[in-house]
Amino acid sequence: MKSSTTLNFITTSLVAGFLAVASAQAATFQWDGGASSGDWTAGNNWNPNGTAPTTGVVTSDRININGAQESVYSAAQGATTFGGANIRGLVIGSGATTPGGTLRITGGSLTTVGTGGTDSAYDIVGNTAGSAAFIIDGGSYTSNGLVINLNSSTGVVTLNGGTATIGTLKLGPASGTGGATVNLNGGTLKLSALQSDGIANGGSVTRVMNFNGGTLQAGVTFSFPTTNVISNVVKSGGAKIDTNGFDVTIDNALAHDSGLGGTADGGLTKTGAGTLNLNAANTYTGVTKVSAGTLSLGQSAAITSTAKVILDGGTLQSAFNQSLGMLDLTASSTLDLSTGGTFVFADSSSLESSWSGTLSISGTFTDGASVKFGIGGLTSNQLSQISINGNAATLDGSGFLSTAVPIPEPSSYVMLAGLLVLGMGFLRRTRCRSSV
Repeated sequence: MKSSTTLNFITTSLVAGFLAVASAQAATFQWDGGASSGDWTAGNNWNPNGTAPTTGVVTSDRININGAQESVYSAAQGATTFGGANIRGLVIGSGATTPGGTLRITGGSLTTVGTGGTDSAYDIVGNTAGSAAFIIDGGSYTSNGLVINLNSSTGVVTLNGGTATIGTLKLGPASGTGGATVNLNGGTLKLSALQSDGIANGGSVTRVMNFNGGTLQAGVTFSFPTTNVISNVVKSGGAKIDTNGFDVTIDNALAHDSGLGGTADGGLTKTGAGTLNLNAANTYTGVTKVSAGTLSLGQSAAITSTAKVILDGGTLQSAFNQSLGMLDLTASSTLDLSTGGTFVFADSSSLESSWSGTLSISGTFTDGASVKFGIGGLTSNQLSQISINGNAATLDGSGFLSTAVPIPEPSSYVMLAGLLVLGMGFLRRTRCRSSV
């Protein structure tokens, strides 16, 4: 397991470059879209001096994006660094006279290095009344910290592709109203900390993280907030969480998107080494897939009982009672009962053709009580792929797994007794013939 207290987003060369320009006077560039186009290089889009900020360099300048006209940072802008000591590199939606603002990254690399360890140096999406949007379609964005809705605004960060690497992501203001939303539609969002500022009981601020096919990746071990909680919504694209060698804990539910009605959502896919701890009664309805590391269920009924579970090379762990859908095995995996958890799966015999590898059951196991598939719920081939603490597995008459040899049915005793009588008769005849 990796150990780290923070992500280091500034390489040695970046620091050297930043120090080289640190003595220069930092400038603030205001985007107002005066040229009525998203062209970053058009001077008339920038106020007051009509000059676009220089890109492809390391600079301590600050960028403010305001107004209705979207600004586009593309591959043509190359790799640029903004900000410095107690200087925010990027603020979207800070204008009192032209509220709101939208920045879209389609390519290139945009980095901000606001330092100081507090909100005073973090980037902002939503600083005044109005709506502010930060959209990443490609390329990369890297920052020590980002606050969504600092001051009673509506801030939305949408990741459709590319990567966003953020030290601390904060949702919601320290006071006030408005909303803070993250849409994970694609790409990868890498975090070291996830926080939610706010007045007691959350006030009237809404905080939402929509999981819709993008990947949330851990940069260090962290937990989702337990006060002023974030609503985690699982949409059709599903929740994809890469623990990346660390541990991530979610104490509030991963909830089914109500907009889907009775249609199943995209479920949960757990990747990467490390452990994802789910400690709530989750209501997502799609498939749960564990491809690497450990998915730990921290309470009973942590996963919807009708959804299929796919073990694809990872470990499913729980010390609690779980009632689940069918179990599919697509790579060698582990079912960890910890100190005495139980798993009741639906009949999984119809999935025999897709079972691959071995299923190792570990932890405190009780014959005929710990793991159930139902009568006939596994085929003989599937049973041959299962070991229980190193022992072969059988399915008892009640559909539970056991390491003991099943007790024969009464009809089997009758057959055995008949065979025994015939055998004794044959031996008696043989002896009689040999004595003549």
